[in-house]
Amino acid sequence: MANYLNLDYKTEATRPHWQWELEKTGITHAQAGAYLLGIWGLPNPIIDAIMFYINPSQSANPSLSELTMTHIASNLVSCMDESGISNAVEEQLDFDYLNNLGIESRLDDWKQITLQTFHALDA
Repeated sequence: MANYLNLDYKTEATRPHWQWELEKTGITHAQAGAYLLGIWGLPNPIIDAIMFYINPSQSANPSLSELTMTHIASNLVSCMDESGISNAVEEQLDFDYLNNLGIESRLDDWKQITLQTFHALDA
């Protein structure tokens, strides 16, 4: 774990950085963060939102929650560039999870809100 902070995952842009973290260290930043949040006494919904935001289907509590919104927001923001939200977001979102919650149809609205928010910040 001592070398965890020195990892240079940015040189490998062909896959999500959490996959690289898992391969190199045995844990992801989400797992490490959730562990710390637990030690610090944060509520379970917040811990779950961090622990499972990469793969929300792994959560034992499949409901519209902090986890859902963290998963969506993280992926929308990470897939933004100058021209908008790239198609890579389609590969990163857990559509089985979103479908099970019945919210996949709201994705386009959330994309627009995300873009509007960041354009307003740039103004």
